[in-house]
Amino acid sequence: MWVNPSVAFVPWTDPRTVASRHRFPYIATAERGVAAEQPVIIQPYDAAKGDECHQGHLDLIEGPCCFSSAGCPVHDR
Repeated sequence: MWVNPSVAFVPWTDPRTVASRHRFPYIATAERGVAAEQPVIIQPYDAAKGDECHQGHLDLIEGPCCFSSAGCPVHDR
């Protein structure tokens, strides 16, 4: 199992700098998803794909999900 190291960054952090330094692989879902023989495709580091992914997820980066019923210090600001 591979976990994207960027999940360890605080909200609004841009992980692309670290990704380029450590050459994080780019992981994509196969066309048939979990029904595929290999459900994910691991490709070598690619700055353009990393940037495309980052731009496509800006809504989650700028306004991260919160599942806390007690409130969230990020969203309570």
